[in-house]
Amino acid sequence: MKIVEFDNNFLDLSFDWLQKDAELKWLTVTNDFSKESQANWFNSLPLKTDYKIFGIKINDEPAGAFGIKNIQNGTGEYWGYIAIRAYLGKGYGKILMQNAFDQAQKLGLNSLYLYVKNLENKRAINLYLSVGFDYIETGSDYVKMQKKIPPHITKEAEQRNVFEAKIFFAQSARATFSNIVSSVFKNSDKKILMPAYIGETDKEGSGVFDPIRENRLKFEFYKIEKDLSGNIDDIIQKITSGKFGAILIIHYFGFIQNNMEEIVKLCEYYDVALIEDCAHSFLTVQNEKKIGQFGDFSFYSIHKIIPSLDGGFFKINKTRYYCSEVVEPNKKISLDSLDLYVRSDYETIKQKRVENYSYYIENWKSNDLISPLYPTLPKGIVPLNFPIIVKNRMREKCYFKLIDRNILTCSLYYRMIKEIDKDIFPLSYEIADNILNLPVHQDTNKDAIEYILKNLFEIIEELIND
Repeated sequence: MKIVEFDNNFLDLSFDWLQKDAELKWLTVTNDFSKESQANWFNSLPLKTDYKIFGIKINDEPAGAFGIKNIQNGTGEYWGYIAIRAYLGKGYGKILMQNAFDQAQKLGLNSLYLYVKNLENKRAINLYLSVGFDYIETGSDYVKMQKKIPPHITKEAEQRNVFEAKIFFAQSARATFSNIVSSVFKNSDKKILMPAYIGETDKEGSGVFDPIRENRLKFEFYKIEKDLSGNIDDIIQKITSGKFGAILIIHYFGFIQNNMEEIVKLCEYYDVALIEDCAHSFLTVQNEKKIGQFGDFSFYSIHKIIPSLDGGFFKINKTRYYCSEVVEPNKKISLDSLDLYVRSDYETIKQKRVENYSYYIENWKSNDLISPLYPTLPKGIVPLNFPIIVKNRMREKCYFKLIDRNILTCSLYYRMIKEIDKDIFPLSYEIADNILNLPVHQDTNKDAIEYILKNLFEIIEELIND
């Protein structure tokens, strides 16, 4: 006998076993069910922390199933059956029970209980008595039995799935986001609500919106404020409509967006999955809470913080919604990037980025035409870069003149995706037309920042006088 994963093959077989074998259906007290209701039950299993189910193979032939449900407070309810009649009466029942005890030990349970709801099922009752179950309750048409489970004592840790963090690595942040939304919207026709500040380029596409297109999801946008935080009134109005299955919050440039606690409560009340885009910084901590710990899911980019060629990861923070933990082989992170991720000195990286951002602020000269998007750096924020607003349509000229002086910058995002309507979201386009992002990464130092600022202000003066 082998205990294996209860997969789609077992799902189909169990439908036939329980529908076509009237005696098995009677013995297991199985109610009528449809293919659709069975599929819904199966799809809900990954969300359940109190339910474990397994397939049974005898001589490599699928032969039945068993499980432990209602797991809580150190105990759980056993159920199981062998469906192939040729294997009945040959001792496999006791082998099955021992496997159930082994699984209970691995789950840290100290007892198992079960119900026999057909008192004429003497074969089952005798089996349970023979393996150590005792009567603890008797009714007119049922008995409840229980067995104490001894502790599972090993010389080394064995339980891989109990104490592991739900973190999964992939080739990129966009691959992890695609994995999340494809799971959340697998059986849903609702929309995803996204911020109206998403860019794209001809070369790289859109890290945030390409997964929406690829998965053919329905979407809407919510308004942003001047600091790129979400307009909470617009978010509330749209979430309460009942049209949305998920909302995406982007922590632009590593700054945790405002109103997160309020958004969490809103999503929980209206049953909306909260997804956090932390691609711009996985190092930020605010009020002792790490970035990405508010939502049901969060995803991150590695190569934006350290000089890896690729790399991203996603976290499953809560179990309200199903999310596949399987990353396709062609979307896995490279070993070189994973190696660099493990070996990087993040305390020093955080310190350098914070120091560099602070040095920009300390040496900033007041100017009506250019201003920092975030003039202060809250404690715990680890920035991606130093975003500034360059007014009077001088951003593009400024960008190229900086390149001429060997200063490489970027504009996140200089071009909005076409799905964001300029007439509805004018502020998004205003920021996109004027934003410029200066480097604060760990390779940058104070001399470089002084050089950047000196040339930046000289260029602005030149453009004013042109």
